[in-house]
Amino acid sequence: MRSIGFSELLGIVAVALMLAVLTVRGGVAMWMLAARRQRGPMLASRSCAHCKQQIPVLGSFFPLCSQRV
Repeated sequence: MRSIGFSELLGIVAVALMLAVLTVRGGVAMWMLAARRQRGPMLASRSCAHCKQQIPVLGSFFPLCSQRV
């Protein structure tokens, strides 16, 4: 059984670092995408003309003041 040389050890470390960087970068990209999706519907929300509360994006009836929008 032979031991690994310096060049082989350097290759293993380089591959491990590359995988770690790609994993972190992918996690950051997924976090940014999730944050953008959560912010999206809030920008399109409306407010009720009667009570000034935010109306749900998918709703046409506002339950707090019982008005149809």
